[in-house]
Amino acid sequence: MKDNRYHLIYAFIFLFFSVTFLIQADSVDFTLFTISSRNTSSSVLKEKGRPDTFYGADKATDGNQKTSWCSGNKNPEGEWLSVQLREDKTVYSNRIHVFHGVGANRILYGQNNRIKDFELIVTQKNGKITRHKGKFNDTACGEPDPRYCDAEAYETGNNKNREVVYDNCIKESRKECFAWPETYGNFSGEEVVLHDPVCIKEIKIIIKSVYPGSKYRDTCITEISAQNSLYMSDEEKKQKKACEGE
Repeated sequence: MKDNRYHLIYAFIFLFFSVTFLIQADSVDFTLFTISSRNTSSSVLKEKGRPDTFYGADKATDGNQKTSWCSGNKNPEGEWLSVQLREDKTVYSNRIHVFHGVGANRILYGQNNRIKDFELIVTQKNGKITRHKGKFNDTACGEPDPRYCDAEAYETGNNKNREVVYDNCIKESRKECFAWPETYGNFSGEEVVLHDPVCIKEIKIIIKSVYPGSKYRDTCITEISAQNSLYMSDEEKKQKKACEGE
């Protein structure tokens, strides 16, 4: 009776949070700039023994949280990264998602600078330019969510091992950044809200100040992407289609 009771409890937890996760993941549409952009930056960090492009500007839109663009200037104020969409490419969006800092793991995230104050310049397809100033929180690495480990523990067939699996999962998850909404938890990065959706041709982020790293003075951006709610009005869907040519 005890085993059946725990089985039902774990089944309920897994089902409830799986549905919650799917709702959260489906409520946001991420558009990666991966192959549709050409990036430039004020400088690039160069390290001995690594290619000059290892921390290149393109790393901020490659869809890989293990890579990042890093400024080559130890005084990051005024450093910038520009993402310009190629040829006839444009993206319709009302939010820009910025995963600032080194996202490879939580240790490197804390050891290197993270962006604090910034200015985001958005150039639209029609040539209009808007500027958005703001301040990021020092939480871009995200936080693990116990729901993920609940699911991992539930998938373990032996009730006796579930507590061990759960504890190990929590321990390991605290070492990583949570980059995408496909994972449980407060995924990495922060939003810059543009108020109304616009047809974007280029975005440029300028660093105004940073949260200093505990060991290094390199300032990096792991990933930049566009974001939209999946629940658009008919008019917004029409404008998105006109912008992106779908």
